[in-house]
Order: sequence, then structure tokens, then C-alpha cells
Amino acid sequence: MRTLLIEDPDDAALEQLRVTVLPTWLRFVAADADPETDAVCVPELRGRGGGGEELVLPGPWRLDHERTGALPKHEVDREFGPDAKKDPAGPGREERRPSS
Repeated sequence: MRTLLIEDPDDAALEQLRVTVLPTWLRFVAADADPETDAVCVPELRGRGGGGEELVLPGPWRLDHERTGALPKHEVDREFGPDAKKDPAGPGREERRPSS
């Protein structure tokens, strides 16, 4: 599993990934040759690795899980880390709302 940080994404990148709120956490998996028509698929992923190095991961990649809003590190690890459970129903889209 690789982690990429996309800093200061341009509008084209946000549109391609269908990101409307920042911060947004995204998990991608290798895409099938014939991805679902409504799935977010990208030919490659670009960003910075954990050590700050520029990375390009050739794809294709399909969005598997998405969550918006600031999250504590332990929640990011639980939802997006290597031990996270994948939803067989498809990509999850959750929004974090402040508690009342």
C-alpha cells in the first residue's frame, strides 16, 4: 500500500477526482480493464510519498473509498490503512460532520 499527499491540487485534478470539499481522503485500488461507468477512474496517481519524494503510480486506479473532513490520524489509519475493511458494495462516500 502506498500513501500519496496531493498538495495544492489544481481545479482539473479536483474535477477529475470529483473532490468538492477539502480535506478529502481517497483510497484507490487497481482498476479492472473495463471499469464501471460511474466509478472514478484515473490513469495514474501523482503526489508526494511519506518521505516527501515525488511519486507517480501508473494505473489505472479506481476510487474505492472517500471521506471528507479533518480526521485524527487513528481514524485515517482505521479507514484507509492496510487493515481497513473494503466495502464489497462499492465506493463509500462519507462526510464528517461536527458533533452537536
